[in-house]
Amino acid sequence: MKIWCLTAIGFAAALFAVGCGSDGNPSNGNNNGPDIGGQGEDIPAIVKDTVGFGVGKYDKEIREGRISVDSFYIFDKGTWRKTTPQEADGFTEISEVYANLKHDEKAVFIIRHSERTSDTGPEGHLTDNGYIYANNLGKRLAAIRKEDFYYAYSGYTRTHETCEEIAKGNGQQDYVINEQPYLYSDWFIKDEDKFSDYVTNDGGWEVFSKYAFAGAYSDAFYDLKTRSEQLFNDEILVSLPSMKRVNFMCTHDFMVEPLIAYVTGGHSIIRFYENLRWVNYLAGVAMIVSADGSVQYIPVRGLDKGSM
Repeated sequence: MKIWCLTAIGFAAALFAVGCGSDGNPSNGNNNGPDIGGQGEDIPAIVKDTVGFGVGKYDKEIREGRISVDSFYIFDKGTWRKTTPQEADGFTEISEVYANLKHDEKAVFIIRHSERTSDTGPEGHLTDNGYIYANNLGKRLAAIRKEDFYYAYSGYTRTHETCEEIAKGNGQQDYVINEQPYLYSDWFIKDEDKFSDYVTNDGGWEVFSKYAFAGAYSDAFYDLKTRSEQLFNDEILVSLPSMKRVNFMCTHDFMVEPLIAYVTGGHSIIRFYENLRWVNYLAGVAMIVSADGSVQYIPVRGLDKGSM
């Protein structure tokens, strides 16, 4: 039995062998790959699926398989291995987090609004599916226990509609949706003019993801750690006594993307500038506040995947 270990050195040999025919030239794709060690065994799927990966750019980097795009691999301690389902997506379902919430804990879900129309302005609405997705999330939560939630939105119509549909799905009759200016998508932007110039040249998703995960465009953005902690500590936690045990704050992708980068230490899959993956609708961060005041952060999703 041969044991395949994709260390940086061993991987290079396997990479060359898989990519070339027996004469050292690139394979024409009409064979089933080389005999490894002369035994004629099939090459393990992980070797074929990670051809060309080389050494990871950073520890815990996640990439799609070369052949099977539904398979994901993580660079862990110098070796590529297949991810667990949780690692592949990196997000936990909101209802699962809620179901496991202890009686003396509080939760704040800071999430992107549900699916929107092409109108990205302040008055843009959710799509028909967007209403359904948010309402179904509320229904899933109501099926776990009966409890009223606190709601806040950014001031944009689609974030208000998301809160409203979650509340309706949850079966709440009397609810208030509070506008919170800090939930607007410009929270991390320090210089609007420089930011606009970068977006014009590179695109919003490219700019925000590269800022969040690579520290780029520092002249246009606040320091990620400082600004994230200001939001968590100076805006949300100080207001928690006047909120409920479970709270939903509906915001935008430009708010959620950097927060996920911060709470995961940069180990999330939503690196658009690198892999074209962006934060999905109804995805974001859960703050779980224990009775002693300690806080745990969990990337969460309200749809099947946290990335799109």
